[in-house]
Amino acid sequence: MITASITRAVLLAVLAASTLAAQDTTTHPASERPTSELTRRSSVSLDLIQSRPQGAFGRNVGLGYGIDGAYLFRLDDAGIWSIRVGAGIVSYGDESRRTALSESVGGRVDVKVRTTNYIVPMSVGPQLTWPRGLFRPYVNAGIGAQAFFTESRLEVGQYGSAIASTTNHSSFAASWTAGGGIYMPV
Repeated sequence: MITASITRAVLLAVLAASTLAAQDTTTHPASERPTSELTRRSSVSLDLIQSRPQGAFGRNVGLGYGIDGAYLFRLDDAGIWSIRVGAGIVSYGDESRRTALSESVGGRVDVKVRTTNYIVPMSVGPQLTWPRGLFRPYVNAGIGAQAFFTESRLEVGQYGSAIASTTNHSSFAASWTAGGGIYMPV
């Protein structure tokens, strides 16, 4: 169910980006449009991410993949200092098997039992950006938390429609983040 939600979120983000890019600017040039202070100082990003578990955790699980989003509020007009709030979801392992729904019906109805493990990172902190030029490097740091949970669900049919699900285990841990990259205006 979470994987379907991730797919929908990515498709919605792509649709929104293409809709914004296709807007007609001939009737209202950008220089004539009033822009609020909040809009001018805000930006959002959506990224595909990979997790690489370390230590004992890394010996027991493989790489994880998911999406991460961030909201950036620029504190100064140039955009050098910002506050960054981020959240994401990463799937880091799953297993599935076919089994009978119930022995009382003689094993005639098969279902797939799929168990998936997730990490949900969340953080807030400062970002420092070089605001000019074609390549604009940035660094950020944050404090936050990570939620871990394992979900199992029963799936039926050709496309794996879920008929029931449950959260088997969940945990929460404090975390810190450090990151960086390069912005390229388009």
